[in-house]
Amino acid sequence: MLSSAVESGQSLEGVLEVSDIVVIGAGPVGQHFIKKILELDANKKIKWFGDEAYQPYDRVSLTPLLGGKIGYEDIFDKTILEHVSLEKVFNTTIVSINREEKYVVDQYGFKHPYRKLVLATGSSPHIPSIPGVKAKRVYRFRNLNDVCELQARTASARKIVVVGAGLLGLEAARAMLRHHTDVMVVQQGHRLMNRQLDERASDLLKDKLEKDGVVFRIGAGVREILTDSKDGVISSVKGVLLHGGEVLDCDTVIFCTGIKPNIKLAIDASIAVGQGIKVNQNLQTNDSDVYAIGECAQFKDEILGLVAPGIEQASVAAHNICNRIAQYQGFVSASTLKVTGVNVFSVGDIQEEFHDRFVSAFKWQGKNGYRKIYLRKGVIIGAIAIGSWKESAQLREYIRSERRIPLFRRALFLITGNVFDEGDSLDISTWPEMAVVCNCKSVNRASISAAYDSGCRDVKTIGACTGAGTVCGSCLPLLENFTGEKTLDKRPEENAWWLSSVGVLSLLMSVCIVLLTPIAYSESVQQQIQIDRLWIESLYKQASGFALIFLISFTIIFSLSKRWNGFRLGRFVFWRNMHATLGVFALFILLAHTGMHLGVNLNQWLMSNFIALSIAGGLSALVNSKASLIPVTYVNPIKRAVNWVHIISFWPLPVLLSVHVISVYYF
Repeated sequence: MLSSAVESGQSLEGVLEVSDIVVIGAGPVGQHFIKKILELDANKKIKWFGDEAYQPYDRVSLTPLLGGKIGYEDIFDKTILEHVSLEKVFNTTIVSINREEKYVVDQYGFKHPYRKLVLATGSSPHIPSIPGVKAKRVYRFRNLNDVCELQARTASARKIVVVGAGLLGLEAARAMLRHHTDVMVVQQGHRLMNRQLDERASDLLKDKLEKDGVVFRIGAGVREILTDSKDGVISSVKGVLLHGGEVLDCDTVIFCTGIKPNIKLAIDASIAVGQGIKVNQNLQTNDSDVYAIGECAQFKDEILGLVAPGIEQASVAAHNICNRIAQYQGFVSASTLKVTGVNVFSVGDIQEEFHDRFVSAFKWQGKNGYRKIYLRKGVIIGAIAIGSWKESAQLREYIRSERRIPLFRRALFLITGNVFDEGDSLDISTWPEMAVVCNCKSVNRASISAAYDSGCRDVKTIGACTGAGTVCGSCLPLLENFTGEKTLDKRPEENAWWLSSVGVLSLLMSVCIVLLTPIAYSESVQQQIQIDRLWIESLYKQASGFALIFLISFTIIFSLSKRWNGFRLGRFVFWRNMHATLGVFALFILLAHTGMHLGVNLNQWLMSNFIALSIAGGLSALVNSKASLIPVTYVNPIKRAVNWVHIISFWPLPVLLSVHVISVYYF
């Protein structure tokens, strides 16, 4: 009946039940789209196709699965399959699209009508066309089938060559070491992860992997896979021949040499393509009822082989299909990865071979890692790091928004390895007003602050008011930090008892100086104890005065040590407690220097400033030590407020103190 209807030109609608949405592709991007569309409209009828025999699984977990760190049951997400309105058709390949009559055809010839079609077809591994590439024991590392074959091979493999030193190649090499197998990585480029790292970062990563047992051949491409051929029939691998003529003995070869977008379906259906399937900001192709997301999609001139932009695209497409406003603004190519146990961060334009003379590079290296930033005429364009870097979110926003890095920030980076003050990287309250926090909804920091000031005090209400965090969710950690909803903020501070004790003592002493009657002067020189000599006699007064200046100077240094890694010899908690403790000692010396006499004119101003600074410091110590007891909605605003009052109270002190010293010695 269906065939006769189609042949006679009748519409498929009315012959077969039409799906609201047909999704082709069951990878992580396709999975996220399904979750998001069901979250936005659970009543939509969806038909979901995947060409693998398995239920949807987490491709990102293939590396730990190959390395034996997790089991098969850990990579499957069964919750996504429970929705009644979702029809799953796995182990089935879609072979063609009829855009005019709006249906797709599967490998068995069945036609599946749609109202909206989503292409999440992903990509395929690129295998170079060289002799022997189809031999036995030549593998790829892309899907669950590949992992199963490699796991079966590990029992008998003795010498393995991995071709390609990108992320997948390095992860495959590290995973194959676990059975005491000799592993060699061949990289045609001149460094490891050449699209994400510079020479120094690559060398650091290479040193770490070599210590683990991986051997490298850099700058040497594979010309041929050598095999045991008998009677013209290719059998098994026995080695690889490099371009330089060197032969590497091996019994297994794994290709990790990049990807190519799966665009054949689109080409056959006359959907516009470039290197990938061309899409607009709504993720629509040249057919408004057909969307493309993930590694198969090309937005402007970019195709990104990363999960993060695909997740963002899936969320934007789901919103548009459900008639909700969202736009894909592009993606600053960023990788925050853990490569074989080493944290690797790379964002923006870091390939120096393509930089012009206007690009400057700034480096920092310390015991905690290596970092580098690239600036073009003062505007940051890229950054890389070996080791964790908390500033990754803010750096990505600066790069995407083409923001300038001031000279003092560059100097700070050279000294400390940080572009921003500690804590500012996740604290969007320190970001410029026009800095975009939510990329999908184009919500800037000013809009989020305005929503917060109007009464939206948690992530959910801020999302309802501005739309921030409601699409892909990548900005949720920033919003949680802003509102104080992060779990970390509810943990008790380390050594909180000491900090709170010092804070209470600082407040009590400050209040006593203000409210209690000053210590009386001696009525006679014949008194046995003449305590007023401490603030009357020149020698004692100078000693306490210079001791006070000395303590204030050290307190400032400890304050810098809290914020700048380059000054630290220990941990942040130690420096913070030392800063607070020295502040209390300074109050004791102030008592010896003044006898609690507030003085007049300049001296009164100086005393008032010092007491205000001490009160603000005591409050800051108390709030930070008791942060876990404060409601999450208010904890960050209160901490920011008291810390800023403490900082602002400090600035008049050096001026007043300098004038005081000059006036004493001059007059």
